[in-house]
Amino acid sequence: MWLLPKKDSLVKFGVLKENRLAIQDALDKDNIDIDRLRTFARHLATAAGVPATASLSAAHGVNIFDFSCKGLLTKPFTTLTPKNVTDEDVHHPLVLPIGDTLVNPFWPQGLGVNRGFHSSLDAVWTVFLDSIAPASGSSSRAIALHEREVSHRMMMWFPLMPVLVNSGLQWKADPLTRYVAKIPQTIHMNDVQKHAVVSSLTPRMLNVLKLKLPSAV
Repeated sequence: MWLLPKKDSLVKFGVLKENRLAIQDALDKDNIDIDRLRTFARHLATAAGVPATASLSAAHGVNIFDFSCKGLLTKPFTTLTPKNVTDEDVHHPLVLPIGDTLVNPFWPQGLGVNRGFHSSLDAVWTVFLDSIAPASGSSSRAIALHEREVSHRMMMWFPLMPVLVNSGLQWKADPLTRYVAKIPQTIHMNDVQKHAVVSSLTPRMLNVLKLKLPSAV
């Protein structure tokens, strides 16, 4: 059960012993009255209809986290480059964030779980492409990361309403089996309208969807 009380409420109830200016200082262990925090949580749980017989978990039953700021990923992947490794041919480990780590969800829309599933499958697809030798001259890593970028863009292009995803019975790791064709087609039309020379979609996607930029026709 997640609750987002304001600092003033915690001070007034006695959960925070002192009203320290900095959030980090206010949430310091020595400034939190854990018994008052449990009582505070019980009051809120009762107001939400949780029966008094439902006890707090013995381990980490209550905690306070700072939600006053948040980070935002600027791209859906990165690579780990160990120090003192200069060989460009070395395949460095991939880092592929998924779920809430990848996307800051807007909770009322219920998109956190949806995008959690799709971003997980997108990550699996990226690892798969990175592990196979491509038929083209491009490296498997370049192809995999391009697909990762596009799959993330497809996931974020529209809210994930039921009409924008295919039946779960046909879902595979390949994003084209999950998202309806309208999404990559709309991304393609955006490229056309901007007179793009290179498509945002991957060559594989363009081939499957039978799409071309006017300049490539």
